[in-house]
Order: sequence, then structure tokens, then C-alpha cells
Amino acid sequence: MKANISFVFSDIFLLDIQTTYVMSALSKATSQALQKCAERLEKKQRFHLSAKVVQYAYRIKKTEYELLLKSASLEIKAKKHSRSIPLLKEYLVLNPNSLKAMLLLGIAYRQVGKYEEAIAIHLKSLEQEGDQVKAHYSLGIDYERIGKNETAKRYYTKAIEIDKAFTKGYFRLANLYMKEEKYDVAVRLYIDGLSLREGTVNEWINLAYCYMKIAKYQAAIKVLKEARKINPRSAEVLFAFGTCYLKQQQYEKVEEITEKLDQEKDREVYLALKIKMALDKHQYEELEEMVEKMRRKERGAEYWYYKAIYQTNKGEEKKAIKNLKKAIKENEEVKKEAKKEEHFARIREKEEFKEIVREKEKEEKH
Repeated sequence: MKANISFVFSDIFLLDIQTTYVMSALSKATSQALQKCAERLEKKQRFHLSAKVVQYAYRIKKTEYELLLKSASLEIKAKKHSRSIPLLKEYLVLNPNSLKAMLLLGIAYRQVGKYEEAIAIHLKSLEQEGDQVKAHYSLGIDYERIGKNETAKRYYTKAIEIDKAFTKGYFRLANLYMKEEKYDVAVRLYIDGLSLREGTVNEWINLAYCYMKIAKYQAAIKVLKEARKINPRSAEVLFAFGTCYLKQQQYEKVEEITEKLDQEKDREVYLALKIKMALDKHQYEELEEMVEKMRRKERGAEYWYYKAIYQTNKGEEKKAIKNLKKAIKENEEVKKEAKKEEHFARIREKEEFKEIVREKEKEEKH
């Protein structure tokens, strides 16, 4: 009798082992099938759906915790940053020293506006082993987002010191110096970055604008020709060409550029260039015609500002003041432009205009 009982327990034990093995094999097969499905979705750029499928695969096979990191990465690609945060936190509990996970978590925090959290996790990532270029670069972006540009510069510079071929660092630094109107420094940084042959059309255009700011127009034209090789049909490149020719008052060449623009497809760029030329030539009727072609959805601060200019020079001074105030309401920076705008010469001495300018001075003193 005891032998029979022992035999039964042995069978149950073997059955349990077999069941566990079958279930494990089934879980693994299901997880792998889901991962292949996720890969197909990723190739179709359906990143959020792919991330969800990877999460299902992880819930089935929790020993494969790298799937958490994969899912989080896909959510970030899908710009679902808030969804990636709990996944990355869960992953970091399992793998607390993962540099990649820390960098991704910092990016996710930054994208949802949690800058302090982003900085904290990125600073922690500096303590980990591995390539620290991205950690310094990420901290640079974090500090730039909160307006601490000097600190941002230090981190971008450190990223470049670690890796001399890190082009993004050069371009981020150049952008900051360009905003600060330190164009000579910006030019050197853009050239250093572009010499590594990884720049986009935007970097070439920015370099051209820097050259324009220091009146090196031939250098700007040369740079824009390089940009055009990358994207021959780029409206932004054509606009930059037009701007450069305008600065040299080569109006015939500006007209040639506008003729190359599609008035419907490139209408915003076309109108902007025509408006710039009308202003430069003091052709206020032409300016009015171009400004009034702007669609309602395009009518922001620039629309009211340009409207105020042509009304000023048509003698419609009250309307001009009213529309200038509308422009300022849309964008406070317009005050700075109005203060030095030559096209407002006729109303510069009016008390209402002076009051607009004085408001800015009071704010600056305050």
C-alpha cells in the first residue's frame, strides 16, 4: 500500500514538473510571438501600439525585464512621454544602474515639463559607468529649457571635450551664441560641427544668417549654396537667399527667388519675403497688399504689426496705434521692435506711441 501511495505522489510530482515546463514554454512562445508582432508595428512606425504589445509580452514573461526598457523607448518615440515614466521607474527598480534608462527617464521628465526631476536623474546618470557624452548633453538641454544658458553651455562644452566628433554639442552651443548675438563665436561652432559632415539644412541656414549679421554676404551665399545641395527645393533655403539679397538691396535677385516659390504651397515664405522687400523699399501699398493676403489663421502679432506700419504711412495714425497695441498683446517682444522701427517715424512723437515704449522701460527697471 505504501509503495502505491509513493507511486501516486511521484506521478503527481512529475505531472507538476511537466505542467510547469509546458506553461513556461507556452509563456515564452507567446511572449516571442508578441515581440515579433511589436517589431512589425515598429517598422510601420506605429510606436505606441508596438509599445503596448511589448508590455503584454513582458507581463506574460516577467523575467525578460529588458522589455520594459524597450516599451518605454517606443512610448518616447510615439511622444507618449508620460506613459514611459512609470515603465522606466519600474525598470530602474530592477536595474538601478542603467545609464540608458536614466537618460530616457530624464528626457521623459523634460518633455512633460518636470525640469527639476529631469536634472536630478541626469545628474545621477553622471555617476554611472559608460559613455557620458549624452548625459552632459542632456543636462545642457535641461538647463537651457529653464533659461540657465551659462550652465547649459558648460555641459555642452563638456560633451564636446569628451567626444570631439559630437556634432549636436557644437550646434546647441552655436544656437545659444547666435541668440546672444555673438555671431563670430556662433560661426566658428557651426563650422566645427558642419566640418564633421553631419549637419542638416537648418545648421547651414543658421550659419548663413550669422554671416549676414556680420555683413559677410558672399560667405552667406556660399553657405546657402551648400544648403541647397542638400535640399534643392527647400523654401527655407530660398527665403534665406532672398533675405541675403535684400540686405544687399539686390531686388532683381529677390524677385527671381520669389518666382521660384510656389505661391500656394510656399505661401507663408513667399508672403514673408515679399513683405520684407516692400518694407525695405518703403512700398507701403505693396506691403498692404501682401499683408492682407495673410489668412485668418496666420494673423498673429506680425499681421497687426505690419498693418500698423502701412497704416502709419497712409496717415491712419489712430488705426496704426490700435493695431500696434494688438500686436503687442499677441507678443510682448514687439515692443522692442516698435521702439527702433524706422517705419514708425510719423508717430514716434505721439504720446500714445511713447507710452507703449515707456511701458517697456518701466518693466525693465522693475
